[in-house]
Amino acid sequence: MRPSVKGPTVHMFRPTKASLARQTKTQTSILISSTKITNKLRSIQNHQENKSENDLRTIGLTKRMGTISKNKILFKRPKSFNKLAAIVSSSSLDNSIGDRETLKQVIVASLTENVKKMDSIETNNKENCSSKHLITYNKDPIPLLNHYLVEQINIEQIELPYTNESSMLTDDDEPIDPSYAMDYIVDIMNLLYTIEKKFPIHSSFISNSSSNIITIANGSTSRSSWKLTAKHRLIVVGWIIQLFYARFHLSQDAMHLCIGLFDRFLQQCITSTNGNTGFVTQKNLQLIAVATFLIAAKVEVSTNYIIHYDNQLSRPYNMTYTDLTSNSVKLLFLFNETNHEPHRQIQKLEVHYKGIQNYIDSLGTIRSTSHHNAAGLITLPPTQGKREWLVTGLAPNTQYTLNLTGTITTSEQSTSKIHSQPATIRFSTDYDAPTYVDRPELDRHTVINGNNQQFYLRLHRASTKNGPIDRYYIVVHLNDYPIHQSYVPQEGRRECCYTAAVYNESQLPEMFILGDGKQTRDWEPFVGRIYNNSPILNTIKVKLVSWGFNRKKENLTTSSPTIQIHVQTKLVQTSNEETFNSLLWIFGIIFLLFIILIIVILFSLKFNRTKKKSLTPPPECVPFDLTPKVLTMEMQMPILPPTISPASSGEPVEIRRAQPITNYPPIPIEEFTTHLEHLKASDNYKFSQEYESIDPGEQFSWENSKLECNKTKNRYANVVAYDHSRVILRRIDGIIGSDYINANYLDGYRRQNAYIATQGPLPNTFADFWRMIWETNSTCIVMMTKLEERNRLKCDQYWPTRGTETYGSIQVTLTDFIELASYSIRTFTIAWSGHPEKREVRHCQFTAWPDHGILEHATSFLMFVRRVKNLQVSDATPIVVHCSAGVGRTGCFVVIDALLERLKYEKTIDIYGHVTLLRAQRNYIVQTEEQYIFIYEAINEAIQSGQTEVSARNLLTHLQRLLQPINDSSLTEMELEFKRLANIKAQPSKFISANNPSNKFKNRLVNILPYENTRVCLSPIRGIDGSDYINASYIDSYRFKNGYIATQGPLNETIDDFWRMIWEHNVTIIVMLTKLKEMGREKCAQYWPIDRSIRYGYFIVDPLGEYHMSQYLLSEFKLTDSRDGQSRTIRHFLYTEWPEQGVPKVGEGFIDFIGQVHKTKEGFGQDGPIVVHCSAGVGRTGVFLTLSIVLERIRYEGVIDVFQTVKLLRTQRPALVQTEDQYQFCYRSALEYLSSFDNLI
Repeated sequence: MRPSVKGPTVHMFRPTKASLARQTKTQTSILISSTKITNKLRSIQNHQENKSENDLRTIGLTKRMGTISKNKILFKRPKSFNKLAAIVSSSSLDNSIGDRETLKQVIVASLTENVKKMDSIETNNKENCSSKHLITYNKDPIPLLNHYLVEQINIEQIELPYTNESSMLTDDDEPIDPSYAMDYIVDIMNLLYTIEKKFPIHSSFISNSSSNIITIANGSTSRSSWKLTAKHRLIVVGWIIQLFYARFHLSQDAMHLCIGLFDRFLQQCITSTNGNTGFVTQKNLQLIAVATFLIAAKVEVSTNYIIHYDNQLSRPYNMTYTDLTSNSVKLLFLFNETNHEPHRQIQKLEVHYKGIQNYIDSLGTIRSTSHHNAAGLITLPPTQGKREWLVTGLAPNTQYTLNLTGTITTSEQSTSKIHSQPATIRFSTDYDAPTYVDRPELDRHTVINGNNQQFYLRLHRASTKNGPIDRYYIVVHLNDYPIHQSYVPQEGRRECCYTAAVYNESQLPEMFILGDGKQTRDWEPFVGRIYNNSPILNTIKVKLVSWGFNRKKENLTTSSPTIQIHVQTKLVQTSNEETFNSLLWIFGIIFLLFIILIIVILFSLKFNRTKKKSLTPPPECVPFDLTPKVLTMEMQMPILPPTISPASSGEPVEIRRAQPITNYPPIPIEEFTTHLEHLKASDNYKFSQEYESIDPGEQFSWENSKLECNKTKNRYANVVAYDHSRVILRRIDGIIGSDYINANYLDGYRRQNAYIATQGPLPNTFADFWRMIWETNSTCIVMMTKLEERNRLKCDQYWPTRGTETYGSIQVTLTDFIELASYSIRTFTIAWSGHPEKREVRHCQFTAWPDHGILEHATSFLMFVRRVKNLQVSDATPIVVHCSAGVGRTGCFVVIDALLERLKYEKTIDIYGHVTLLRAQRNYIVQTEEQYIFIYEAINEAIQSGQTEVSARNLLTHLQRLLQPINDSSLTEMELEFKRLANIKAQPSKFISANNPSNKFKNRLVNILPYENTRVCLSPIRGIDGSDYINASYIDSYRFKNGYIATQGPLNETIDDFWRMIWEHNVTIIVMLTKLKEMGREKCAQYWPIDRSIRYGYFIVDPLGEYHMSQYLLSEFKLTDSRDGQSRTIRHFLYTEWPEQGVPKVGEGFIDFIGQVHKTKEGFGQDGPIVVHCSAGVGRTGVFLTLSIVLERIRYEGVIDVFQTVKLLRTQRPALVQTEDQYQFCYRSALEYLSSFDNLI
């Protein structure tokens, strides 16, 4: 007989339907082979071989259920089970009330068998329950039958013995052979099947009953096969719940992990696939049991969270919900306090929610994630009457159970609480689009099939974590055509893009052959649409687009990053003789081209020496044009207007510069920074000399710009188009001067005519401008001005705000528009009226150039130049660049873009030479000396910063490289990269208001001050000097100008100013990243009220409620202006998990926090900035801002550049991201964010 064991009593709650679905958030991969299981069992047997039966310590099952002998493991079923099985199998037992009572008595008896002491059986009247049984039992799983099959018994609590020896797992413990335990499970399931036939389970206990029937084949015994349905799954999983409560006493998360493994296995067995019946074998059950027990052995043991309910307390009631979205729900309920005794009155209302999110990851693995508000609670003030409350921060596609209870605290010193009976609702959040779709991968192997080429693309499913995915589209687009989030598939091939194929979620092939000519057919809501996987003839880009619907039948789409596919020239290999002949032809052509090139060069040199001017004849004459004539179907409309070539010297850029400018030669890269400092000495005296020595190029003619018919086409009378480099349009018959537009070709690095510099179009030149875009085949327009600056018109709007506009013969359609903090990108489709061909044009407008002067820092401009470069489809067509006159900012863009390209290939920089070259192609290029200096500063910044942008997929490799020591030294690339940020030095002259004596006491630290050009200005108060000052800076977000305000933690003296800033700048969200005191020092003043309203200056702040989350505290306040009574709601996020020293060990929690802040911002649709502060407003604040921008850029562009992001932030507030640890934390957090997407890293 087993010795009796005494121990503390453990209280647990009866399993419910909801508990059957709960699973842990922990994602654990388990790899268990049959060999490992065999070895494990053999080690168990050897370990226990010489021990007596009474000394055995059992894991997972009680000793009386199984013992180990020298030769084999023996299994003993409880006597209560055998007795119960015999009674159930009795043919005389039927579904009568008397027999139900008999069965109940037998089950109760089985619970108490072998129990030393029965504590008590109490009977209480309870609503909707005839009796309540408090039962002590000895680790027997049979009580689950009582819960599921005998409706008259309602087990509310189970007390069971608990000791470290019999229930806890230690390092020395070894699990017994689970195959014998599975015999017992199979016996239980057979017994349940027999009971079910005589005592059908009430339908209320079963949800989602499956009609699929699976046969369990038991290969180890002669027992006949029996059928398993979804009902059995619920019963077995419920049994497992009690088993783990009894055996392991694990925390709920640990228990859910084990239950989840078994539940998913049974669910897969029950669910029929493709109409075939699946089979559950004894071996499979054994494998899953081993996995379950071994996992349980490794999970940390903890106690369960206990809630005490008091029926006498007032409780919320009539709770319903509305406005359900993918991440929020609005609660509607009533609450009235009925107790008159103050100590029994509800102090707070608390919201507890738990949710389970079941989904399939991109690898096809069934996963479950739990979501809850942990021990932290959402609290509401106990206001009387009808209430409503918005719960945010929920996960999409999640089944939630939410309880709302009233609470009182027993004493001020005690943390224990008494809860009223809860009001409970259950709901499922709406679906959302996948967060990320993986980029298609091009397989190395390509197949050349006739004139077509086929490409093998490896496709990856997206995770269904946010909701089911209905289908996938493989979208092919030319010229980097953007797929908007509201993408609608189109039938047939268009010039800009087409849909190559559609697959439902389950049929998406792992390997897709692009260009095989096959067709696929769409279904609802696009029934009948047929997509052709057309042959690939040109360079393309491919995206995988997921498509689904939410419960409102709204489209949910997510596009993957694109993969570019270059079409190779067809290679046909024949005999050696044919190959040799082909090579002769190739070398012959190359030799001939070489001779022609030499002739052209010699002719050009002679041409330059004679300084012969190249004049374009008057419009009445047909210009001499070496380009081939194009046949037309009609006199008025060309079929394919050709690319226009200017009448230029044809001389390469390198040859022109080969004629040395001895005074200002090219500068070696390693000497460039020193040379720049030399030029800036003596108040830029050397710069002035260098700039003034540039040839203005006035010797060139501009006869066409002087013609009367063309004068009205020039925005400025003195900004003309040189005749020898002007863009010549095709003439329109009968219209004099129709070949003229104020635009010139400019050379780039090793490329002639790489750019077209033009003025901002006038209303009477809109048609000419778009005709130039068409005829030169340009695909990218760069606009360097706003439409208006300083109340002066700088450029007329030459594009449609929405829809389609026609300019002359060109139809222009706006298809996409993205507005970011410093620039915007529009996508147009253009077509010649009446002609089927369509082309795509990108319009990139830089909006951060100041109305007067130049940019103070080049960081944002360099990022813009690189973005334009990435958007450019082909180097064969020119980029059209304009500002207002087309000479100043236009010249800056052209020179910087060309010299950045030069940096890739050469070790010298030639700014002087390139500007001189461009001056000979368009007058006044680089219009002012300060623009010329800006070019130097921008190139120097590019040299100092290096290439720090990396694709999301390569971040792990990039980070590993940054952490490696340099040349066996103690320094790493990460340390050097962070030190390079120190090159941005703030000058005292930039802190004008901050250094005002009347404002110095308002600064927490004397060295952390706001720049004058980015500081937040308050409305001045008459008679108070410095009343417009607060230590706060505007910060651009990724998408919005001034999207954030970074500020210090308020001082007691500045609390009024802080709330004044919140009101005046329309702030609705405050993010706080510090505690009030850390390391014994004050970090921030208490600037908000706790339990009653407080007045700060003109403003009254009323507390509305608190949400105590696991990592942050969300408080809501009503801010009212006492002068006019207007008010608004302010949400205050206090992050509580940042350590007092250093940075968090992992970034997952902080990333989630950032996401919740921005989801709240989007959910309430407020336009004002988000205020972020820590203590000084630079360290943790900088990390929050950096990660916010970096993560959003990943979603939009698929690239990461932590260095440039921090550098740009430091141009707006000094010292943001204060330490190297914080800087490295940004990298690690970005990597963790990417790792959360399956297969992204």
